Amino acid sequence: MKDFAKGLKAANEKFQQEKKEGRCDFNIFEALKVEMSENRHSAFLAYLLDSNKGHYQTIFLEKFLERITLKTKLTHFKSKDYESITTESAIHQNRRIDILMKFNNGYHIIIENKINACDQVAQIRDYSAR
Repeated sequence: MKDFAKGLKAANEKFQQEKKEGRCDFNIFEALKVEMSENRHSAFLAYLLDSNKGHYQTIFLEKFLERITLKTKLTHFKSKDYESITTESAIHQNRRIDILMKFNNGYHIIIENKINACDQVAQIRDYSAR
């Protein structure tokens, strides 16, 4: 029990130090009062991932793809092959893909936001048949 208390105290001290340094759980969506707006989340994420946007940076896209590669062992996704990103991509049966990333090697990444929602029946199947 003493070790647990020591660990808890150390974790709290670390948290307090990070707060002083400005490294806390700041939520831009909460600050803008859009924390439940799925479309705004998609738009922001798509903007960060799209190196063709006004920020002119590839680091977010590269780190995102690196993480996918590490977690899935898929090697098809390279920032040099990145082609485009769209939000609310319409497919059949009135379904919409929240974020669709296309690569010039024919591969795609689909990002589905879920804010207080569950997967819909046959959602993945419908997306892959697009």
